[in-house]
Amino acid sequence: MASDIFISYSRKDAAEALDLVERLRADGMTVWIDRHGIGGAEQWATEIASAIRDCNSVLLLISEHAIHSANVLKEVALASEKGKRILPVVLRRAPLPVALEYHLAGVHYLHYADYDSIVTALKGSSPESHAPVVRDERKSLLVLPFEDLSPGQDNAWFADGLTSELITSLSKIKSLRLIDRNTSMDFKGARGHTRDIARDLSVRYFLQGAVRKFGEQIKISVELLDIETGEYLWHDAHKGVFADIFEIQENVAKKVVEGLELILSREEQKSIEDRGTENAEAYELYLRGYDLYNLWTRHSMLEALSITGRIMQLDPKFAEALRLRALALSNLYRLWDRNPRYLEEAESLYAKARELRPGINVRYPLISLLLLEGRHSEAETIALEGVRENPEDYYNHFSLGFFYFNSGQMEKAVPAYEEALGLNPKYKMTYWNLIEALDRLGREDDRRRYSLQALPHFERWFPLHPDDQFARAQFGTLLLYADEKDRALKTIEPLLASSEADGLALYTVAVMYMHLDDPAAAMLALDRAIAAGFSHIELLKSDPNFAPIADSPEFRSLIERMHRGMA
Repeated sequence: MASDIFISYSRKDAAEALDLVERLRADGMTVWIDRHGIGGAEQWATEIASAIRDCNSVLLLISEHAIHSANVLKEVALASEKGKRILPVVLRRAPLPVALEYHLAGVHYLHYADYDSIVTALKGSSPESHAPVVRDERKSLLVLPFEDLSPGQDNAWFADGLTSELITSLSKIKSLRLIDRNTSMDFKGARGHTRDIARDLSVRYFLQGAVRKFGEQIKISVELLDIETGEYLWHDAHKGVFADIFEIQENVAKKVVEGLELILSREEQKSIEDRGTENAEAYELYLRGYDLYNLWTRHSMLEALSITGRIMQLDPKFAEALRLRALALSNLYRLWDRNPRYLEEAESLYAKARELRPGINVRYPLISLLLLEGRHSEAETIALEGVRENPEDYYNHFSLGFFYFNSGQMEKAVPAYEEALGLNPKYKMTYWNLIEALDRLGREDDRRRYSLQALPHFERWFPLHPDDQFARAQFGTLLLYADEKDRALKTIEPLLASSEADGLALYTVAVMYMHLDDPAAAMLALDRAIAAGFSHIELLKSDPNFAPIADSPEFRSLIERMHRGMA
């Protein structure tokens, strides 16, 4: 019998599959699902094949079980052969085998928790509106984080900054599918596992390199690797002084274009040559400032502020540096220091950056700034515009989730973050913010499930960035949510022992202690957090984890102390 939908799933996910079937049928759709199992090959060929032939769409429920199911693979292959529209619905994110990657290349992923999006997609998949799946024919490239081979191993900021700038330059080429910076940085130190990474990200080409810096002398070695053939398309080395950095970056970008045999428009060619600044000293300071900003401590934000002040003296038209300074000012105000002058200057800097470079991306920082100023309607408009203009950009969905989270709309924040995660399952902050939203909603099972998915990304990052205090606190929290209490407590020990622990990290530790039913330890951590400069009073007052102690004299006194500090 013909049906609207065929469900392809692993029997181990039967509970979720049947729940979805009930909801779809309640909405008037006809659904075919194998409830009893197909015994032999002959039965599979007749029953399953007939159901796939007669359906309009195939919903593929992706999980760690489904990707290893031989029947699921056969169903997807047959559906693809029959020209059926395949809609992947993520139950739990799992690395796809090559066979499934082929059939799902270029297909938009949906999420099990976002039922409305599933229905919307299905309603657009009637036979009359059915169109062949459009596959992404762009060449795929990952820029692996460059290694620091300097004598003192103290120039990671330069290696990371060079990686980021190359990604920014190459991202403007439309015929190239470039893995974003946040995902790229997760693979720092992973050069020996390129085939695994290629399979995980569905990427064929790798740009990898190393830097040496001693004083003003620099050496940059770069190579372009084709994972499919195992051959190096080219490799090169550049020597010089830091003042040559612009020419070196431009040469590397052009060689990538030549090696991949890409044809650039005049506008794309111009974008590769665009340097943002001609001042090498300002550029070096920018790379240092960006590295400090990403540490997410009060001290590092103040250092980034100091550095960007020096940059503005060297080149007041360096738009990216203005944006970086505005970001540091906004975050200082939100988390550590309620100085109203910070917001005034940040808003002025965003306006100037957009004037200097109309295409510069300031959507996320503007959303944050408008939220801090209480202009929620304007912030929501900007967030929704981003999703409408480019729904395939994960960061637009992340920004929308950020708006909903920080305006207290957790039920809306969750699907926005899940959509961002579907588009980019490697970005650690999406996991973290999603898990925090689920925690606020009391959805412990979902919180644990996403924590288990997030842990491998934090476990890869954390050993490479041992001084990242916030990452340490996040890692400890995720371990706790994943029922690894002993590891969680051991992870945060250095924070508690440090006299220079940051307020944001200590606040995160306080939440951990509330989950451990230790309000006394939580209050001590909060007290230290505020002494270290934590000032996000809205976050503290709205956090349901502190509800059990919210009426205690100690907690009220702490809130009053924060108010006095903001006066």
